Amino acid sequence: MEYPKILLGLIGVSVLLLVVSFLGKRAELFLNLVLRSVFGRILICFINWGLGMLGLAVTVGINAATVLTAGILGFPGILALYGLVVYRML
Repeated sequence: MEYPKILLGLIGVSVLLLVVSFLGKRAELFLNLVLRSVFGRILICFINWGLGMLGLAVTVGINAATVLTAGILGFPGILALYGLVVYRML
């Protein structure tokens, strides 16, 4: 009777470790997305401010789409946003 209890305990611990490791990866990915979105938004604000100081009317608006683009793609996404704004101006 002891053997099935030990086996069930080992299976339970193994499943628990798998779930924790899976959620840990998900949490890491989510935290990465949030941090990149926050820093991307800050960078867009600084770039908009810098271009405004230079007298250039190239600004990217701050909204959910631009923040998620910066969060998912990072710095290349920010460059793509400014590229779209410049292309729209042509």
